Amino acid sequence: MSASIFAAAARTGPATLLAVGLLIGLGAAPVPAFARDCTTEKDTGRKMQCRAENLNEAVDGLVTTVIDDQGGHFSTSQKTQLKNVKARARNETGRLESEDFKSVAKKRKEECPVQEILGDPASPAADLNKNGECDIGETCLGDEDGICNGKEMADGGCAEVIKDGIGDDDGICEDKGQFKEACVRRCETDAIMAEGSETNVDDKRAEEMEAALTSATGLVEDADTKVKAFLAVRSGEVMLAAACDPVAMAPCVEGIVPYAAPVPRAVLS
Repeated sequence: MSASIFAAAARTGPATLLAVGLLIGLGAAPVPAFARDCTTEKDTGRKMQCRAENLNEAVDGLVTTVIDDQGGHFSTSQKTQLKNVKARARNETGRLESEDFKSVAKKRKEECPVQEILGDPASPAADLNKNGECDIGETCLGDEDGICNGKEMADGGCAEVIKDGIGDDDGICEDKGQFKEACVRRCETDAIMAEGSETNVDDKRAEEMEAALTSATGLVEDADTKVKAFLAVRSGEVMLAAACDPVAMAPCVEGIVPYAAPVPRAVLS
């Protein structure tokens, strides 16, 4: 995994960073058994967000297993630290939008979309109250999402760069014969990584990050399973030791040496 992707992951919060860190430290991971299917999401950002939420769910499970243990295998300090990790991951992931996750896989040279002119009625006839604005109940020139598409460009719905020495400065970006007017571009993350737009997504980077998140989820689920198995074994050993107490002359299972059941010297002599 490239250093640039690791740096980008760090900016998306603890959940994604944990995914990358686990993979670097532990290598191959089992396939998640309980994760929600994210392949139904069509938008790259949505898919990454889904996988990050799966990772959070897996972390929640592991932390709950540790916190609920009353056998003294984990200290109060360790449990508190895990609670804090769980809370921070939840808070960070909750603050992020799908565009933020998608930006991890952004191309090095992005293409900024053109600004749509907002509030224009589709035609003079569509402006029912004749105020020059597209109001509720009226048909607008574009879809009012702020991004100018090809049809909106053809209909005169894209914003022109004013006072650049090109065109008629009427605010509408058009192709005027031999001069193509410069359009206003939107280069903020919300625009270039907008949901439904894959123009600026590096497919390879997206695949790597999705694989990292999926593998990290598998690792955490596997760790939770192993911790539960360990605690179950220890619990069984303690119960067996209590049932096989030489001092109380309790019956023992033949061939099994109970854990933590010291034999008094008097019994051995």
